[in-house]
Amino acid sequence: MRPRSSFRDLALALLGELETVLARSALPRSQVGHGARTIYLAYLGLLMTASSGAIAMPAAAEQLRQIIEFVIMPPKGNQ
Repeated sequence: MRPRSSFRDLALALLGELETVLARSALPRSQVGHGARTIYLAYLGLLMTASSGAIAMPAAAEQLRQIIEFVIMPPKGNQ
């Protein structure tokens, strides 16, 4: 049996929460998993970027908000 990874557990929990929230959005059901992964990976990238000091936390939070908005309501040309 493999030892449990707390980072893996956290990732799965966050992905599950994102999928739950996205399932209640206007996002087509078939895109919920893709949307959750997109937001999760963007979150990780922004977290690492902000923690290195490359961008300020308020800017990172705003960028994450923009990513979530894009996933939930993509521009008409991207559908």
